[in-house]
Amino acid sequence: MCHDRVVPRSYWLIAITVGSTLGSYVPTLWGGDLFSITSVLCGGAGGLLALWMANRIAH
Repeated sequence: MCHDRVVPRSYWLIAITVGSTLGSYVPTLWGGDLFSITSVLCGGAGGLLALWMANRIAH
């Protein structure tokens, strides 16, 4: 069954912002630097994960 609910763009932007922020912070948990390539990669992964979760919640 396909649900065609329209989700406001602000919800997606909030999900990306929160996910990438939390993802960027992950390397600091094991002693990494907040401004490193690992932080950038984890931030991207966190943003994508947040988009996926927001999509699952919305539909």
